[in-house]
Amino acid sequence: MLAHLEARLPRGGVWRYEPKLDGFRGLLWHRTPSSVQLLSRNGRDLGPWFPELIQAGEKLPLGTLIDGEIVIADDNGCVDFTARQFRLSTGRTQVSRIAFERAAVLVAFDALEIDGSPLVDEPLIVRREHLERLLGARHPCLQIVEHTADLELAEDWLKLLPSIEGVVARRADRRYAPGGGEG
Repeated sequence: MLAHLEARLPRGGVWRYEPKLDGFRGLLWHRTPSSVQLLSRNGRDLGPWFPELIQAGEKLPLGTLIDGEIVIADDNGCVDFTARQFRLSTGRTQVSRIAFERAAVLVAFDALEIDGSPLVDEPLIVRREHLERLLGARHPCLQIVEHTADLELAEDWLKLLPSIEGVVARRADRRYAPGGGEG
């Protein structure tokens, strides 16, 4: 799902709102018993730069694929774009030390597959229920993005700019459509 810029948040009970974080899009996939992958939106392997997320992915059930935003927080708990950029330019021998000092988090906003069962044809509201059951308190490096049907709360989130990039509105009744939003 790619976000599109709009002047106003859409209204109506079918919409769900989430803060848009300034991170890297990441797909975390526990493919096989010995393979966890962290892929960018373009299919780039991000695992070598985020070993803590690979470790977290090992705790997920086999055949699980979640979509989210990779972020690193600063000392005040705000998303630190510079730290994330630095991580990708760091040599692989230093990454483990840096990851230990300031761990990245995958802030998940969708579950595409759990236990090998595809969820992409399910509506967002069902996928979100699966995501909440899946992650709960599973691992500190895996969190769930805030989510609301309350338009007023979503508009309040916009007052947090530039701490967040904006607010994403998604239809609760739509299936997942890679690269183009809910279909």
